[in-house]
Amino acid sequence: MKNMSLKHRLILPIALLGIVALLSNILSIVNIHNVNANAANIADNYMDGKSRLAKICQSSMNIHKMALSHIVATDYDTMIILVQQIKEEEALLDHMLEEYQLYVMPEDQAQYESLLV
Repeated sequence: MKNMSLKHRLILPIALLGIVALLSNILSIVNIHNVNANAANIADNYMDGKSRLAKICQSSMNIHKMALSHIVATDYDTMIILVQQIKEEEALLDHMLEEYQLYVMPEDQAQYESLLV
């Protein structure tokens, strides 16, 4: 260290600092990529599944409301129309439940199967 010139003594810490900064930036880019991949997975898979589940819930509530309306309907034509609407909504619900199978986790498969019955 005694033989080194002043120029080399000053460049060595700056070079080490540059190397540390470069490694830090590379690691930060890798971490940002990982965070972005996780966020994309959440947005693409989990959020879409939750949205579809909300639509399934809304459809089942619509069927429930129509069934209650059918009970209190006063004329035969209204009852027939409501029954037809209930059948159409049930077909739509069955279709939505089939599409939702992509989002069912293996540990929830038994519950999903019982829902279909």
